[in-house]
Amino acid sequence: MVQFTRAQHRYLVRITGGCGFMTPQDAHGLYDLYADAFRGDFKGAFLFGGTQMRRKDTPDTVIPSITEVVPCIRRRCPNTVALGVVPRIEIDGNIQHLQLVRTGILVYDEPGEEYYTQIHPEQDMCVVVQGSADQGVMWDAEMLFARKAAQLLSQGAGWKQLLISYNGGGVTEKEILQWAQLGWPVLLINGSGRTTEKYANDAQFLSDHPNVHVVERTSASIRTKLIELGAIA
Repeated sequence: MVQFTRAQHRYLVRITGGCGFMTPQDAHGLYDLYADAFRGDFKGAFLFGGTQMRRKDTPDTVIPSITEVVPCIRRRCPNTVALGVVPRIEIDGNIQHLQLVRTGILVYDEPGEEYYTQIHPEQDMCVVVQGSADQGVMWDAEMLFARKAAQLLSQGAGWKQLLISYNGGGVTEKEILQWAQLGWPVLLINGSGRTTEKYANDAQFLSDHPNVHVVERTSASIRTKLIELGAIA
């Protein structure tokens, strides 16, 4: 957490959304969408899922995911700090131990899936979350850590925070609802598919939570809202 003080702007942007179940259509243009929206002007901190998915049959092939967004933004926003959060997964009592593979550090390799998950190589630092040395966690541990980090920065150092959501499934839904209920700013990208699009078009939800904002799936729309919310000067 102390490493965040390196950021020039006390503003935390939490990036969440779709990973393995995002369709190619929803992933199309994802990286440029974010990179063009921030356009080198953000000087705060990013908190994101610090993992990367690679195909098992061709390990040099990276599968499109929301976890690739922050590294893409940072190539154009060098004055930022990025912290990746990596859950040490335990499913049905089986803990996935971190191990070296040719492309990096393996986090999770689920039988039957076409990809494996490793620690993302492009981040300033990485937090591995576990229950204990002998107890793993589920994927939503990333979401819980992000919420705690945002609370600490807000209450202890006066930071502002913003959750930006694109696509996503059940865990993304939990995070949207938690941030909305806490009264923290949430930015939903309409047209991104699945959970995010569902809530972006839920009139009752938006009426009940004025802290939740909706933009269209264009860099200009996202950038305008980032400026309005103070993430970009």
